[in-house]
Amino acid sequence: MKFYRKLENSVFGGVLSGLSQELNFDLFLLRLIALFLFFISAGLIGIIYLVLWIVLPAVDSKTTIKEELLDKFEKLNNVSDNKKKLLFLGGGLIIVGLLLLFNFLLPLDMIIKIVIPVILVIIGIYFIVKSR
Repeated sequence: MKFYRKLENSVFGGVLSGLSQELNFDLFLLRLIALFLFFISAGLIGIIYLVLWIVLPAVDSKTTIKEELLDKFEKLNNVSDNKKKLLFLGGGLIIVGLLLLFNFLLPLDMIIKIVIPVILVIIGIYFIVKSR
């Protein structure tokens, strides 16, 4: 089993698209699970996604990850300094606000006792339905 990024049907970097194809798992459901896990893990899934985006090779791309990263940084350098500052400030405030909001709405003990078991049950039901 070899994991890779698949740029076709991708939203961001193709990580989930490649994983869903390799695992033969529904892409939409995988995206929902990843989004849900992002919020209950206080953004840890986002960091894992970024690492996978950098590490995993793209299967249907003519460019290497190094060229993709350089292209993205070059596009960012073309943005004015004022816009960069506003972009990073806005993004930082959104992340901090979401972390505070989800910590208030879903305390850690509730996540461990309720949310994770519910996710496991839903995934189990999905596998049983998919096997028929």
